[in-house]
Amino acid sequence: MRSFVATATVIALAFLAVSPVTSAAFSDGFKKTMTDVQTKIMLNNQKFTPADVKAWWEAYDKEIIALLSGYTGDKSLMMEEMNKQAAPVELMVTERKGTEIEDIELGKVSVQLYQIDGKTWLAVLNNKMFAGSTPLPFSTVRFYQQSGGTYQRVAALDEVSGPWDKDKLQFGTVQYQPIGKKKGALQFATYHIWPTKSGDKPNRSEIIWQYFKDQPKAVLIVPEVDWHKNADGSIAEGRGEAYEVP
Repeated sequence: MRSFVATATVIALAFLAVSPVTSAAFSDGFKKTMTDVQTKIMLNNQKFTPADVKAWWEAYDKEIIALLSGYTGDKSLMMEEMNKQAAPVELMVTERKGTEIEDIELGKVSVQLYQIDGKTWLAVLNNKMFAGSTPLPFSTVRFYQQSGGTYQRVAALDEVSGPWDKDKLQFGTVQYQPIGKKKGALQFATYHIWPTKSGDKPNRSEIIWQYFKDQPKAVLIVPEVDWHKNADGSIAEGRGEAYEVP
């Protein structure tokens, strides 16, 4: 088996097939869709458009809604079971040339699910791809809510306008942190860890969310959490200025 991370050249594939995966809940159709996405970007050097990104997050939506809606087990164990089923799956393609067969590893797809209350879930969607040997984790945050016997998506970070650098949010990895209640509303944070080049200092952005009357809303953004640039251009440790989200 050959890792794509170590592959320096683009490979012309004579035949592509999704390697079978049995340890996760993702459907074969979803894995095929995301394998096609990653093959185009990682192996064929194709650029992706906002429409492409929208389409693959919608594919995640269908998977997550099916996963949540189909759960029939103990509600107290639901978050644990959901995250077992949505654990990272490594996608791959198979190159066949005559009698030779070689599996080529692509990136991983996964979802982390966090239960906000009895019917609303926050999901971190991950589509980890590589450009050459450079990792390009691609993540976003979406919310799903139970309505009758099924679930529906009710909010999405990638569809919210705010005073932030959208590229940094899109290409970062995401961490979730509950905060507690404030004035009757649940609050929680998502930290967005930027990808860095060699020699750069790691940094994060933070979005504070509020959940009130069954609706999640981004209310505050701290663009620079670990270090920030002062007005004179100097670099200082610690959090930078916070901005309200309109």
